[in-house]
Amino acid sequence: MTVQSGEEFYAQLIPIEGDRVLLPAAAVREAIQMDRIELNTGSPAWLLGHVNMGGERMPVVSLEGMLGRSMPSRSARSRLVRILSLGDGGSWLLVAQGQPHMTPLNTKALAASPLEAHDPLELVLSRGRIANLSVFIPDLETIEERLQKAQLGNQSADLPDWQPSQ
Repeated sequence: MTVQSGEEFYAQLIPIEGDRVLLPAAAVREAIQMDRIELNTGSPAWLLGHVNMGGERMPVVSLEGMLGRSMPSRSARSRLVRILSLGDGGSWLLVAQGQPHMTPLNTKALAASPLEAHDPLELVLSRGRIANLSVFIPDLETIEERLQKAQLGNQSADLPDWQPSQ
């Protein structure tokens, strides 16, 4: 997406454990409460499981786990955010630590900032600041490639398992 100086655009701020993800508004379909997740076994820990929605079986991803960070605890504020896939028109679910927020932005409101030491270069396209909030833009294409490989069983689980709390 190319933004001209002063041009306004809409984005979604999605809270994850200790950070915020910034995505184009068009990439986010909806946010739902975390209901029953069919937990995975034998897959990477960041691929938590699947949820059946409207006849579609959607994978549930912990972005914190994929980024190599500690897996988040499930809380009453946790949500599943439906992300529209770039490639096949499908969807996947991202675990959020709260409700996503639609925000209007422009080049003055979103200032570039350097990547942080813990940001994996292959998964984080860039970082920015919105007022006093640090945000990052993930590489959705790479995330979806990893997700496809994991679903085919081509990756090993090297992170601790995520256990939902009651």
